Order: sequence, then C-alpha cells, then structure tokens
Amino acid sequence: MTQPNNAFTISNLLNLAIFRPDINMAATIQALQTNNVLQILAEPNLMTESGKEATFLAGGEFPYPVIQGTGGGTGSTSVPAITIQFKEFGVRLSFTPIITADGLIHLKVAPEVSALDFSNALTIQGFTLPALSTRRVQSEMELRDGQSFAIAGLVDNRVTEVFSKMPGIGDIPILGNFFKSRSLNKSNDELLILVTPRIVHPLQPENVPPGPAFPKPFLGPAVPEQPKTPAAK
Repeated sequence: MTQPNNAFTISNLLNLAIFRPDINMAATIQALQTNNVLQILAEPNLMTESGKEATFLAGGEFPYPVIQGTGGGTGSTSVPAITIQFKEFGVRLSFTPIITADGLIHLKVAPEVSALDFSNALTIQGFTLPALSTRRVQSEMELRDGQSFAIAGLVDNRVTEVFSKMPGIGDIPILGNFFKSRSLNKSNDELLILVTPRIVHPLQPENVPPGPAFPKPFLGPAVPEQPKTPAAK
C-alpha cells in the first residue's frame, strides 16, 4: 500500500520539530505521547571520559539451551549434554565520544532495540526458543556541545495471524469450521533515536553548589559522660 504524496506522517512532524529551532521539541514529543502516538522506550543519561566507551541496557535476559556435546552413555545410548545460557534483549546504547582539539565532539554511537518474537519461535526437544526482532544502527558524526541529531527510518511492518479452535469439536470435518476463528493483527511502528552530547567541565571548589539543608535535629548531640574521680578519705 502506498501513501498519497500529501500524506502527513509522524516522521514528518518529528522532522519539522527537529529542524525548526523555534518549535518546542519537548512539547511536541509530550503531545504525541499524551495522544498515545509516541512511546518513549528509554531515556538514558550516561557519562564517560573522552575516548572511553559507555553502555546502557534496559531490558532483560532469556534462557536458551546450548548443546555442548555427548554425555551420560556410550554408543547409541549417548545423549547430548545441554546447558542453559542467557541472551540479552531490550534497549541497548553504546557510544564512544572523543573531544577534538577545536572543541568538537566526535561521537560514535550504536543504538539497538530488540524484543522477543514468539511468532517465529522454534521448538527443539520440548524447548521453545523465541526469535529476536532486532533493529540496530551505527553511526559517527561530529557535533558541538549541546547539539542534537536524530536517527530515524527504522520501520517495522508486521502482520500476525492468530488461529484458534475449540478442542475436539474443532477437528470434525466440515462442522468443525464453525468452531474455528482466525484473526490478523497489523502493526506499523518506527524507531526514532535522539542523541544530545554535552561536555561536562569540573567545578572549582568555590563553585560547588551547597548540599541539601537538613531540618534541625530534635535532640542535641550526645555528650559522653565524664569519669568520676574517686573521693578522698
């Protein structure tokens, strides 16, 4: 299906907010989120030194079996040894900034978003192994302190077919068709990544902000009791 030339999509609205400095981008994103058009997956705020990599992961791990070899028998009675390993999934971000001599930030960024996909799962020896739906991108650019850039175009179009039937009676020829149902679920989403690097300068001792003001304690500090001198006879 093709869209008409005058169709206005979410990507066009976000591009308008990014390249128009007079538009409040934060208010635009908040309005899209309020109308359930936009969902924020993660808002990582990482700090690292120049030339060192920083990583972020918001997600989890799922177990999957791995065949290590044979064990527990000889000849035809040998069975494979299976161990369980864990694979990460979720929202991952890794970046490496390098501050150049002219004050620019050379940034190498590699974001990744993955999710469990049970529609393409694989069953082996009773184990159900879900597939991973992954969207990954890697880019390098030079920015000034506080400048932002966006990575878009990672579109995921998916159609899922759900088939269900009543046990027993759904297997009867001809009559069982009345006790079966099939539904199609269509989803179309686009991943947008916004990155804003900033240079953090160390503060001088006289510029350190004051700490929080704690309320006045109810009881004063405890004073240790002085030892008593023995009385003279």
